[in-house]
Amino acid sequence: MPLLKIQTNVEVPAASRGALLKQASDAVAGALGKPEQYVMVSLEHNPDMLFGGDGRSLAYLELKSIGLPSPSRSCFSFQNAISKLRAR
Repeated sequence: MPLLKIQTNVEVPAASRGALLKQASDAVAGALGKPEQYVMVSLEHNPDMLFGGDGRSLAYLELKSIGLPSPSRSCFSFQNAISKLRAR
């Protein structure tokens, strides 16, 4: 079962959370070639976070799965899908 864990120090409005989770679930399923019914996505927003000593807007994504396709293919597909999410 693929799991995408998203942590961000940015407030995600309640009205946007469902759509974000669904889009992320679609992205993971597509990038990994797995049925979406087995994909889990978790969103944690507004924790205290720093990167490089700076607390500006940031996100940490962690993807775990058994039986990933070749790393170069899955990383590239996933990177493209997440970039599209970020643009929204």
